Amino acid sequence: MDQESMKFFENLFRSLETEMGQRFDQMGQRFDRMEVRLDRLENTLALHGRRLGAGARAIAGLSE
Repeated sequence: MDQESMKFFENLFRSLETEMGQRFDQMGQRFDRMEVRLDRLENTLALHGRRLGAGARAIAGLSE
């Protein structure tokens, strides 16, 4: 291989490295947003569970 070919491949690999780094950063940001949404969903489900339990206890108290 001559110098020109070596330089071409070096630039190609550097470009790919930069592109992949940007894509991985974007994926990380998406996963961070997804984690926030899952945390919010978890809190909502916990609230519903507490309300359901309280309602079940209230109905059990009424039936006694």
